[in-house]
Amino acid sequence: MISPLGSRYGIQGALGRSVKRASTSVPTVFYPTADTYLTSFGSYDTYNFGATELWLALNYSQSTHYSSWLYKFDLSLASGKTVTGATLTLTAMYGGAKNYARAIAFYGISSANGDWVEGTKDAQIAGSGEPCWDAKEADGSGGVTTAWAGSAGCATSGTDYSATSIGGVADVDYNNSDYTAYDAVFNSTGIALVQSWIDSPQTNYGIVCPNRSNWYPPIYGREVSNDLYKPTLTLTYS
Repeated sequence: MISPLGSRYGIQGALGRSVKRASTSVPTVFYPTADTYLTSFGSYDTYNFGATELWLALNYSQSTHYSSWLYKFDLSLASGKTVTGATLTLTAMYGGAKNYARAIAFYGISSANGDWVEGTKDAQIAGSGEPCWDAKEADGSGGVTTAWAGSAGCATSGTDYSATSIGGVADVDYNNSDYTAYDAVFNSTGIALVQSWIDSPQTNYGIVCPNRSNWYPPIYGREVSNDLYKPTLTLTYS
C-alpha cells in the first residue's frame, strides 16, 4: 500500500551516497546525483530548473500545462547486492485548502534519453547542452540542439520512457499537512530495474514522473538545504 507519511523516516547519508551499516537487512538510503523539473507553462518551456530547490508543480491549467520530474541515483555502493525492496520518497512543501488529490506514477527513462543531465540553472533559459521541456539539449538561446527522443517534456510512453510503471503514489493531496513525505513503493518491475542498475551501471538512465497535467503541491528537489526534505531512494537487500 502506498501512503503519505507525515515525516521523513529512514537513514540519511551524504549527498549521492549510501549510509553504511553492518547488516544489509537495514534499509540503505541514496540521494539523487541528478534531478530536474521540466514544465510547458508559458516561456518556461525553454527554462532549466537543474539548480531549483522547490519545483512549483502546481499547474495553472489542468488541461494545457504539463510537467515532468527526472531523477538519477548512483548505486555504486550497492555493488554486488541483491535488491528486495525499493522506495522513492518525495516531500511536498505545503498542503492547503485545495482538494486536488492526484495519483502519480514513475517509469524508467529510455536509453534514447539516457545521457540527460540536470543542468545548472535556477528557473533561467537553459544553457547549451542543458535540458528543458522543449529540449534534452538546448542551444543556450531558447532553441533546441537535441530533442527528447519522443516528444517535449520526455513525455512519450515507450519512447522517452518504459511503458510499464515501476511504482507510484496514490494520493498527492493539497489537504495533507505541510512537509508531507510521499512514499512510492517500487513494484517487481521497479525492483528489477534497480537491480539492473546495480549489475550494469551503464544502463542506469534514471526515472521520470512524466507529463503531469493535474494539480499537486510543490515538491522539493535535491538542492534543498535540509536533508530531511531531499528526495531519497531507499533500498533493502537480501
